[in-house]
Amino acid sequence: MRVPRLICAAALLALCGAAWWSLPSGICMDDSGELQLASIVLGVMHPPGSALIVLLGYPFTRLAAFEPAYGVTLMNWLAGVAVLTLTMNLLLRLEVRWQAALAAVLGLGAWSVFWELWTAPDVYVPILLLIVLLAQALLRWEESGRRRDLFLAALFMGCLLGSRNSTLTYLPFVLAAGALIARRRPVSGLRRKFGAAGVALTLAGLLTPPAVAVGYLWLRDAPTTEYNYITQWNEAGKLFPPDRFDAGIKLERLRWLLTAQQYWTEFNPSPRNQWYRLNRFIDETTAMGFAKLLPLVGLAIAGGVVMFRRRFGLTVAMTGVFLAECAFLLSYYVTNLYTMTLPVTWLLVVLGAIGTEAALRRATADFEHRGIDPAGPVAAFVLVLVLGSAAFFCARRMTAPPPPAKAEARSRIAQIRWADVPQDAVIVTRWPHVAPVWYGSLIKGGRSDLRVVCPQLFTWHRFVTECTAPVYYPLDYRILTPPKWRLQPEHGMWRLIRPTTQPDQE
Repeated sequence: MRVPRLICAAALLALCGAAWWSLPSGICMDDSGELQLASIVLGVMHPPGSALIVLLGYPFTRLAAFEPAYGVTLMNWLAGVAVLTLTMNLLLRLEVRWQAALAAVLGLGAWSVFWELWTAPDVYVPILLLIVLLAQALLRWEESGRRRDLFLAALFMGCLLGSRNSTLTYLPFVLAAGALIARRRPVSGLRRKFGAAGVALTLAGLLTPPAVAVGYLWLRDAPTTEYNYITQWNEAGKLFPPDRFDAGIKLERLRWLLTAQQYWTEFNPSPRNQWYRLNRFIDETTAMGFAKLLPLVGLAIAGGVVMFRRRFGLTVAMTGVFLAECAFLLSYYVTNLYTMTLPVTWLLVVLGAIGTEAALRRATADFEHRGIDPAGPVAAFVLVLVLGSAAFFCARRMTAPPPPAKAEARSRIAQIRWADVPQDAVIVTRWPHVAPVWYGSLIKGGRSDLRVVCPQLFTWHRFVTECTAPVYYPLDYRILTPPKWRLQPEHGMWRLIRPTTQPDQE
């Protein structure tokens, strides 16, 4: 058994090392930059806020050996390492042979969506880690019946509830799984030991993390917060709850954040709209290559049947998470299919590995009584195939050509000479998620007096013309200059000069 463990450890170490080599070194773009910034300053991200992920990233920004933004990237990478390691452990505990388990884990780690979310910080890999920990805790509780394992399962479910609004749909399935596990335990075991203390521990684990998340969002929704998503957007677009901070308005904004109301504006429950969303879901699935997962789905169904017979409660919880994610994809935000498939694919990989194990055992039933196991070489062949594919994928990633010029222009944000920019200037960007990158650079440059705003396109010119402070654009936004205005290169940006030049603007 020592040799297989060494092989598994070496293969996982090689994959994690390749991901480490691919980590971005500084402030990232889009939601990744926003998570970095919110973690650095304890700010508020876009809905639903992901407060617990921000709090988890904050200690990593204080590591003396790393730049703060890189600390958040490191946190995300460690979460991915934990996902792969714990998935391997989960499969081995579910009696999947090590060759098939390692092939499944390496396939997940080298999958393009997991790789991109693993090497750039975002909330999805930490949330997947919580799902893996929940499955581990339920499995341990099913085997041991100890209150400690039940408390850990409730705690991880509570952390999911405090991290993302979609995970509320997991709760009924997890509670049902707990009830089924409790019913299967003998009377002298779990039910006798559980009692009032068990109920109290379970409720504490389930309710404490979301309470902490709600309290954090309530307290940090204030003018003194260096990055507050609602305040920054409200400054330009006026699309969100009023930019005041009395209790009633804060409560409205808290509800707006937790329910992600910003993204529900286009939701229409009519059958015609749902049919449109279903067709769009199918189109995106096909266009983005997710149809390749269909063979895995077949194996996962077989694995689900096998697991249902052996681990009834755990199967209910995992299948429930799968169905909840699929329903959420169809009803909530179809265009976010790319990232929201991470928990779904993880569950397919786990169940697919169990299905593969069942198929290998059935195919070799005639040989096992003679002490011959040809399934071992078959699984080893699959392992070598996946290892080779993963190595090729990682090599291709690390030798990829540099990004195009437009992306390079955006990456120069961190090199702007902030010390020379006039006091109380306004930086205008048309891409909302560039704003956190700018804010990260501003904070790093010690310029808390500058503002970054993201007006909607239909209010762009009106906002610029009504602004009395010095206004700057990024270098690649020249086409959005109001008529008769001119641009002047300054400090690595474009400064807007009014048609009638004022003395203080020259």
